[in-house]
Amino acid sequence: LSPRPKKAYISKFYSTETYWGIDLSSDNYSKKEHEKRNKIFGKIYRNILKRKDVGSIFDVGFGTGLFLSFFNELYWEIGGVELSKEAVKYTKKVYRLNNLNSGSIEDYKSINKFYDVVTFNSSLEHLYSPKKALKVAFKILKQDGLLVITVPNLDSLGFALFKKRWLGLHPPKHLYHFNQKTLTDMLEGTGFKVEKINHWFWHHSFYSYFESFRYMMSPRFNKVNDCNAENNPISEETRYDRNIIKLIIKKTGIIFAVCFSTIFSVIGFLLKQGEVITVYAKKY
Repeated sequence: LSPRPKKAYISKFYSTETYWGIDLSSDNYSKKEHEKRNKIFGKIYRNILKRKDVGSIFDVGFGTGLFLSFFNELYWEIGGVELSKEAVKYTKKVYRLNNLNSGSIEDYKSINKFYDVVTFNSSLEHLYSPKKALKVAFKILKQDGLLVITVPNLDSLGFALFKKRWLGLHPPKHLYHFNQKTLTDMLEGTGFKVEKINHWFWHHSFYSYFESFRYMMSPRFNKVNDCNAENNPISEETRYDRNIIKLIIKKTGIIFAVCFSTIFSVIGFLLKQGEVITVYAKKY
């Protein structure tokens, strides 16, 4: 991304009230969030557990701790690093996870513990030095360890359709953009061997298409404003009729967007142009 915020100011773009959709200042346990955990990450969980029933895992940019909470329940040894200090506090309060640190993986110094699995769940694209982060991941992985990375796919069907309105661009938070080739080259350049690349991630795909569609079609994002009541006075009856029409258009748009997002999520997967790619790589 260019231009980009200076590293010292990037935290200003991450709100504690809506961090991964969660208010970090709240102590409330989100049962709804916990229930959808397996629906979101189920495929990644299954692929990891195929290799190892119990082990150790380190998550880079663990957010609210939702992903890691699954492994904690299976008695895995947990580790992780997260930029937001508030998120670290929230994770410890809500999910009772320990051995978590605040800071950046690029500056991670505590390499006195080695892990079976290291994960980057939609976090590599947020980092200022992704290659440096991968080098650290290589160091903290055990020999024959597994690296799992999910990132938005710049070769996706969604980006081809929406261009600058594609959700995956997400400026200024997403600092780097990857496709299958560039990520594979970066991984091989840091000592990893790619084993598998998956284009199917329903949660990310549907949400990306739905929100990109909104950015393109909704008047809210296209600077289409109501007429100024002061300069163009209208009756209450006319205003009511317009509001009804707006509501009908909005509801119709939502139905169309849901159908569109569902169909194109499947098409993107079949064409191997998924909205995100999940890469499984091994340390040799």
